[in-house]
Amino acid sequence: MKKYISVIAAILVVAFSACAKKASKTPSVTYVKMERTACFGRCPAYMVEIYKNGLIRYTGRQFTEYTGVYESNIGSKEATKLLKKFADNRVDTCREVYDNIIPDAPGLYYGFKINGKDKTIANAPFGPKFLNMLASEIDKHAKPGVGWKKISDLTPNNQ
Repeated sequence: MKKYISVIAAILVVAFSACAKKASKTPSVTYVKMERTACFGRCPAYMVEIYKNGLIRYTGRQFTEYTGVYESNIGSKEATKLLKKFADNRVDTCREVYDNIIPDAPGLYYGFKINGKDKTIANAPFGPKFLNMLASEIDKHAKPGVGWKKISDLTPNNQ
């Protein structure tokens, strides 16, 4: 009987070790979309997309200095560094929805391409703190101006 228990224990140790190693592998994040939505007041509503190749796209909707769609390139090195911060914080393990406990709060939503699969996170301000920290990181890069090209105006169909 002790022999069987030893064998089962050994199998469990190997199985759990394999799962732990697999789970600890840092995911590959190749795209991030961050969207800030309106509130009951004048909260800025815009979306920022960052691609692995360095392309950054800003879509200003309302209560922003820039409305319309703008593009720039931050370089693949800078984009990879930013995307890696999301991977290192394991956004792949976040829930898809966090409960919104303040009805008037502006929304913060994410979309990702992780290991070739799409993932979304709704109500990010009510999730892990690093989601807000990383939103601030994206905001530093999302300021249209010099070096940005306006791609289009917003119309009711593409808002």
